[in-house]
Amino acid sequence: MSATPDVYPAFEPEAVSARVATGPAQVQRYPLRFTGSGGEYFKIWIVNLLLTIATVGIYSAWAKVRKMQYFYRSTELDGSVFDYHGKPLSILKGRLIALALILAYQFSIGFSLVLGLVAAAVFAAAWPWLLTQSLRFKLRNTSYRGLRFRFTGPARFLYLLMGIPLAAVLLASGLMTAWVENGAKPDLWMLAPTFAVYAVLVLLFPWLYFLFKRYQHRHSGYGNAMGRFHGHARGVYWIYLQAVLLIVITIAILIGLSFAVGFAVGPGGHPNAGFIFAVTVAVVLTFYSLVLGLLPFLQARLQNYVWNNSLLGLLGFDSKARARRMAFIAITNMLLIIVTLGFFTPFAAVRMYKYRVESVAVLSTGDLDGYVARQSAEVSATGEGAADLMDFDFSL
Repeated sequence: MSATPDVYPAFEPEAVSARVATGPAQVQRYPLRFTGSGGEYFKIWIVNLLLTIATVGIYSAWAKVRKMQYFYRSTELDGSVFDYHGKPLSILKGRLIALALILAYQFSIGFSLVLGLVAAAVFAAAWPWLLTQSLRFKLRNTSYRGLRFRFTGPARFLYLLMGIPLAAVLLASGLMTAWVENGAKPDLWMLAPTFAVYAVLVLLFPWLYFLFKRYQHRHSGYGNAMGRFHGHARGVYWIYLQAVLLIVITIAILIGLSFAVGFAVGPGGHPNAGFIFAVTVAVVLTFYSLVLGLLPFLQARLQNYVWNNSLLGLLGFDSKARARRMAFIAITNMLLIIVTLGFFTPFAAVRMYKYRVESVAVLSTGDLDGYVARQSAEVSATGEGAADLMDFDFSL
């Protein structure tokens, strides 16, 4: 028996679906819950680790299935849990394909830069297709109340999205390779095109991320309900700008602390060792707080922005992850992993996953049971398409 969901007395109908009638709507909030524990997952993790080592990595595909099934089956929505149906052999197949491409690149670049560049071009050409297959595999093998999710995104969009940046990188690298092969000595003019390409890609990264998330969410479905995404690139740019400002402020603090050491002079003109030690500790703590906290900061802000602007049929989402809380979890996880020589890793994974999942709730203007039942009936009536023959996943 699930708990009675929270009710939002006033909610803009278009935030849930354009198909909802105009006027205020009663929006029910169904929070996600994670019922697993670090102790339970530790037993799975340690067996997975030992068997993966014993089989020289081959068991990693079976290990992923066990891990995914544990996390999915411990994730609850309105009294029901999710499930994962991935096949280990399909995952192993995908990883072998990716490994073959990587080894081909390493083997080729050992002979010549030109051959390595050609291998890199082949890998770049395969990457969008591999990523599409991985997205399709993951959703097709995820279910809720017996009904599968699905992904219908075409690979051609990822070729457009990734093709231009990859082509620019390969072109700049190719020019530099040609100069080196011809015996030219590296100088600033040779490196300038590569630096320029990477600088432009850094500036475009938030926009590319926005386009990818829009593509991913608009082509994800549950039953016959398809996803939509109403975010804007400027929202993503603002989040990354906040991260840049955080970096600038931290650097300013580090510079200020460094200058403070120069004034650490005690009686008789001798350095004040205690003050210098305190400043050194402050510099180290500030630096590592930035390094360990920046990624969780971005993850929290991006999670909220993406999910709060996403819809799935008549369902909306409400994500309230706090950046400071995620950074605290990430930093303490890292410290505890170091102190325990790695044995805290499964507990760390559960802590972060639990917080991120429980920060999200599903919003519905009607009963969630009825919504799922309608989707199941529609799929049963139309029938599901045949499974893709190239069914694999190469992700970790």
